[in-house]
Amino acid sequence: MHRAFERDPEEGTGQRFATNMSSAIGNDGSLRLMLFDGNFNQFVFIDFLERLIKRRCDRKIWFIVGGHPSHRSKLVKQWVVEHEDRIELHFLPGVRPAAEPGRAAQP
Repeated sequence: MHRAFERDPEEGTGQRFATNMSSAIGNDGSLRLMLFDGNFNQFVFIDFLERLIKRRCDRKIWFIVGGHPSHRSKLVKQWVVEHEDRIELHFLPGVRPAAEPGRAAQP
């Protein structure tokens, strides 16, 4: 057996952990990533947006977002208004089960 995969049966596997990621792709193909621990929430989203506008100071960002509740929170809306000269959020439409029949069966 390869040494990296050996484990003492008496030894525990350790605590579980997770790392999450937010990302954005520019129309020029550039990729921006942010790794974070814990759950995605409005504070993490605002931190990501702040990093985006900091790195892209030459022009306004048009950011397309999905339907996560954090994207539409009051705090995010206030932040976007305060930075409307630098960033604009555009929301994808919600998914209708009739428009995607296979999606309705998924949990």
